[in-house]
Amino acid sequence: MAKKYTFDFKKQVIEHYFNSNDGYGLTARRFQMPANAVEWWVNLYRRKGIEGLKPVTKPSCFGV
Repeated sequence: MAKKYTFDFKKQVIEHYFNSNDGYGLTARRFQMPANAVEWWVNLYRRKGIEGLKPVTKPSCFGV
């Protein structure tokens, strides 16, 4: 099962990436995570801003 990361953790990774000269690989090593996840989050951030990093909530199937 895929590991879930918190919004605050994603924000911390993104801030480090943009405020340092580290690329995807070095940022990933620093936070002990896959480089493709860093790249994915950076692209999401560039397209949608900080809102792109927030978890997506699915509508409930049960009308409550």
